[in-house]
Amino acid sequence: MTPLEKYIELKLQIDQLTSQLKEVEPQATEQALDQIYNQEGTGKTFAFSGRQVQVRFKNRRPRPQDDPESEYLFEEIQQKREELYKLNQHEIEGHLMMAEQHKSNAEALQIDDEVTKLSKELEEFLDKRSYQQPELVIKAGK
Repeated sequence: MTPLEKYIELKLQIDQLTSQLKEVEPQATEQALDQIYNQEGTGKTFAFSGRQVQVRFKNRRPRPQDDPESEYLFEEIQQKREELYKLNQHEIEGHLMMAEQHKSNAEALQIDDEVTKLSKELEEFLDKRSYQQPELVIKAGK
């Protein structure tokens, strides 16, 4: 088997295993939770099949589109912001233009002929030393 064939084979195996992991993860998580709730003590780590298993809890916030009540609130906020933008559009755009001008002024204060020359030298230096690095992308066959 050539290295490319081996690479493709391993890549396909990874994809298959990833799919299998996603499929079994909810049941495995439920089993692990049962295990820690049924053990004595307050630990979240236990031995199973010769391995140490640790259950970690991450605080996850629902996305607005996954929760009708938060989606409603999110849409209400968006609608109110649009109303306020329309009401204050002239003033908002003036502030944005001033902010852009201040940014340009600040940038101009950081550039002189020497900085421009050195920047050009750096770009030329990097261009001369750039190279193409191959990367394999494997897509499913026909």
